[in-house]
Amino acid sequence: MRALPLLCLLACDPAEPTESQFDSASSDTLSDLPSDRWTFVPVDGMRCANGTSTGIGVHPGSSEELLFLFAGGGACWDALTCYVLESAVHVQTTWGADHLEAETSALAAHPLFDRSAPSNPFADATWIYVPYCTADLHFGDNIISHSSLQPDLHHVGDANVASLIERVTLDFPNPDQVHLIGISAGGYGVQLQADRFASAFPTAELALLADGAPMVRPYDGRWWEFRRGWTPRLPADCEACEQGFDEILAHQVATLPQMRFGLTTYLDDAVVMLYLNQPHGRLGRVTNDLLDEVYAAEHAAAYALPGDDHVMLVNYQSAQTSEGIRLEDWFATWASGQDFHTAR
Repeated sequence: MRALPLLCLLACDPAEPTESQFDSASSDTLSDLPSDRWTFVPVDGMRCANGTSTGIGVHPGSSEELLFLFAGGGACWDALTCYVLESAVHVQTTWGADHLEAETSALAAHPLFDRSAPSNPFADATWIYVPYCTADLHFGDNIISHSSLQPDLHHVGDANVASLIERVTLDFPNPDQVHLIGISAGGYGVQLQADRFASAFPTAELALLADGAPMVRPYDGRWWEFRRGWTPRLPADCEACEQGFDEILAHQVATLPQMRFGLTTYLDDAVVMLYLNQPHGRLGRVTNDLLDEVYAAEHAAAYALPGDDHVMLVNYQSAQTSEGIRLEDWFATWASGQDFHTAR
């Protein structure tokens, strides 16, 4: 595992943030929060893996557009991964205002979170930061004892997403646009929760982007290990979805034609290979198969590069394909929906 510069992407808990003056509020109206900073807003029903309450980060904008950013941070599904390997962040901590400050401080220098940047498609949007403290790719539905020596773990990512949507729609019932960006584990989260957002915002222009989260099927029983640990919510009326991520994505793309599905990934992503238990050399092949099949849909496209790095938005202004297609330019087509196509 190696450190990455954006959003605590890998599975190693950072040091606990020091106490700060970062804003925390339970404002009745999210749009009334300070517009020049992130504010932590507690949300009824949201819980971390240790069972304590949590919430979301909000940075109000000036338009009727919403940008949800789903954080990453590994995953765990049994006693070995949760307590010995500690392969997910915040498993035994409470996520609050101090964590919001620590995790969003890395965003300040990124062009997508610079409201003064003329090329930023989200300069006027309200930004909503979705924390990751359930270790279940944001879609678990299980409270379980992985070890008699440890307290129960709340893998309740699905309930958290339902609660945050309910809270946000109180103030933004009919936004013009809703963009979802998920990083690493958060990238899996936005794809797995696509149907929830489509139901919640039926009149909005909808688009999601998963960074470092190709929905290939976990290898050699890993999918069933996930399911035993998390008992996740799967899309309704989809028997094939019981078989793995690839079937879930295929179902979401087929049943949600009103939503743009984007993926940015390195074909041999070493972190994805580790978590999905892929043998060396196999991930690139099955990822290319996914691009040829699911991302052949008119409203789905990917930006894929060779290599084993993890997540691509950290290289937003420098990454480009062998044909010279820049990630920043491809991203603009995803954000707008114009000339949206796969590049690799």
